[in-house]
Amino acid sequence: MSERTKIWIPTILAGITFVVDIAFNIFDINIQGALWLTVVFLLAQIFILQRELIDIKSKKPNIEVDGFKLEDPFHLIRNGTPKEILERYYIMFRNEKPPGKPIADTKAVHAIVTFYNSDYEILDDLSHEEPFWLDVSGPPWERPDNYSVIIKASSKPEGLCLIVRQQEGSDLFVFCDKSYIPNFRTLEPFQSSLRIPMLEFFVKVELKSENLDMEPIWISITNRSESEQPLFEIIEPPRGIG
Repeated sequence: MSERTKIWIPTILAGITFVVDIAFNIFDINIQGALWLTVVFLLAQIFILQRELIDIKSKKPNIEVDGFKLEDPFHLIRNGTPKEILERYYIMFRNEKPPGKPIADTKAVHAIVTFYNSDYEILDDLSHEEPFWLDVSGPPWERPDNYSVIIKASSKPEGLCLIVRQQEGSDLFVFCDKSYIPNFRTLEPFQSSLRIPMLEFFVKVELKSENLDMEPIWISITNRSESEQPLFEIIEPPRGIG
């Protein structure tokens, strides 16, 4: 029996009691007594509904960082021919159930990704609110009208793409919806406007949702060399930086 069915049991019993009492008088009480019995059952239903509402309100997402991930490298196709090999790097988020507490899926998630130089000065041209999510986003022109990102409770982690580079390349680039050219339906990840000009920089990721309340995540990224993958590290929020 579902929880929703259980909620309506008192009302159903009250109705049955009232009808049977009038029709057959098997409870040997008058109509006023049946009405009082109905009120008692209705009060029981209200109590159950309140408990259910409290349970629903107490269920919230619990988003935790689940490390960083390099997507399987793949070829960029140009004019039907495989060209550069792309490496996309993600920060992973998991909706983890805390001990002894209920948990819920997030509502639709809106992400704000802000890039900073080593002096914590905002890089406006690189910052964006158009992230690419692993196995969710796809090219912008292929997304349905109801496209949204939901981090489900106790399910697989979801990855937000931070940067991309050509395999064994020396430059790092921001990867987001701006990496696509919708008019030509092409992927152009190595645009000069998306190139990150410094070797060390910081990224702040903010996840916003109707039922989500979490602090921004700060990440330090170091571009080490062509032969090594970038270095990612979660850091404490710097003082005085919004």
